[in-house]
Amino acid sequence: MINAIKLRRSGFDPLYVQIEEEIERRIERRDLQPGAFLPPEHRMAGMLKVHRNTVRAAYERLKMKGLVVAEQGRGWRVAPTPAQRIMEIGFLAAGLQHHVALPAYRRTLDALTLEAHQRDLDVVSFLICDNEEDIVRALQRRRLSALVVAGHVISQKIWQAVMALPCRRIALDSYPDNPCTHYVITDHREGGRMAAERLLESGHDRFVLVMPYSEKGWVFRGFDERREGFLNALHEAEVPSRHVLELYPDVSNPATIPPVARQIVEFGEGVGVFCTLDRLALRLIRCLQDLGKNLPDDLSLIGFDGDPEGQHQHPTLATFAHPVQAIARHVVDLTLSQPANGLIGPGEIRIPPIFQPGETLRESRTAAAAGN
Repeated sequence: MINAIKLRRSGFDPLYVQIEEEIERRIERRDLQPGAFLPPEHRMAGMLKVHRNTVRAAYERLKMKGLVVAEQGRGWRVAPTPAQRIMEIGFLAAGLQHHVALPAYRRTLDALTLEAHQRDLDVVSFLICDNEEDIVRALQRRRLSALVVAGHVISQKIWQAVMALPCRRIALDSYPDNPCTHYVITDHREGGRMAAERLLESGHDRFVLVMPYSEKGWVFRGFDERREGFLNALHEAEVPSRHVLELYPDVSNPATIPPVARQIVEFGEGVGVFCTLDRLALRLIRCLQDLGKNLPDDLSLIGFDGDPEGQHQHPTLATFAHPVQAIARHVVDLTLSQPANGLIGPGEIRIPPIFQPGETLRESRTAAAAGN
């Protein structure tokens, strides 16, 4: 029977993924026998109170895994011989419903899904939960070849369940006491350095670092590493400390952004801004525009995260994107016991971010000279 599916209406996991994973579990347990028909899309949508396209997306993903087939005029049914599960990658992101890094983790998950299919893996299942008991039960139930852990807001109980897994544990972030055996992470420190170099090349002589904090207790080590790389590069370029300003708005409180914009404007002419989070950068740009500032004529701004929203605004946001395709490739390599090049120390891979040009960054002096 299919009518007992319970959906979580809020949290990290899209509804179509929840439907897909529940049907997949029932196929594995033989609750749905080979050849059995699934409810028509419109009927399933009515039963679950979701849009028909949501059900269709779940069915299509099951089809990609070889678990169901579509028959013209008859509908969807369980494949006569469902694909045999060779490996399973779990993707665990717990407690991240409001986490600032959530969009980047979602893009990494999408890239990992695509990479796995391109590597001819029969079945790849992602474990994404937001309830502690659900996570522990799922970890105990699944036979994972690898578990990817995104974020660090995870309880001790879940860490104990993770450590009990007889598989590779791959973290997307580096944190103390992390129980993972391998790390495949964005090189945040190098990203900060690259941001400083871009602003220096554009002729700026004053620099502002904008880094979020939150009174809700969010902590992200990557922000600190971006800051460190940025300030070290400015120091090496012999930028006077009086020409560097650090500002720390509360990302959870929009009212803290306008004062930051005013401080940037008051800092003087020729300012180059590095904002360590795109979501914050987009808010800051709007506040600067409200103060009559034009980017990049009056000042430049570079973000970090590669948030697609930045490419759909005016001016478009110059930013550093997480190398999600490279991260996905290394994760699959590790899962298949084919360690990739670039290992630093015991099981750590750091990959530089990718610069995405945008209209918020003034043209570099080298490019301007070449154009003349």
